[in-house]
Amino acid sequence: MSLAVVREALVRVVGEGLADRLPNRGFAVPTFSDRRWQEIAEARRTVEPVVLRMSIERGDVDWEARVRAAHHRLVRTPA
Repeated sequence: MSLAVVREALVRVVGEGLADRLPNRGFAVPTFSDRRWQEIAEARRTVEPVVLRMSIERGDVDWEARVRAAHHRLVRTPA
């Protein structure tokens, strides 16, 4: 993977607030408060059921086969 691709990915992650850019030092993971994590969890609880419902409604036979295969692998994966 090229360094330019990695830099571009990091810039995008910074834009999402999931990393900080440190001048002349690179990047770092920011410290999140408990409130920030609660906000992220609340957003996921709101969005993910809708997206899952849309996936199920729009999924074709190939999609269903991939979901079933993933489930099959997961139930046989040791904890």
